[in-house]
Amino acid sequence: MAITNIGQFAGRETVQFYVHDVKSSLQRPPKELKGFTKTGLLQPGASETVKVALDRLSLGYFDDHTDRNKWVAEKGAFKLYIGPSSEEVFAELEFELTETYSWI
Repeated sequence: MAITNIGQFAGRETVQFYVHDVKSSLQRPPKELKGFTKTGLLQPGASETVKVALDRLSLGYFDDHTDRNKWVAEKGAFKLYIGPSSEEVFAELEFELTETYSWI
């Protein structure tokens, strides 16, 4: 994701990545923080590309409500929210996990 300093002064930005499981078997928060990074010092008008790696742990939860007692990432639709906070989102992506994963 490209971050551009649109202000008048040099500065840094903390970019947060939140995941939402659209249809989870268990009730989960609407936005779960799964990663963050900070830009370098950006001069006015300058841009920087930021990246955060998300894996199956980022999509999963520990299922202790059934007999599984394992980490589970359920197949289905997910949303990724990107912004400086959970309330100030400047990008939203949707993606699909095509199969369910479970691990200890």
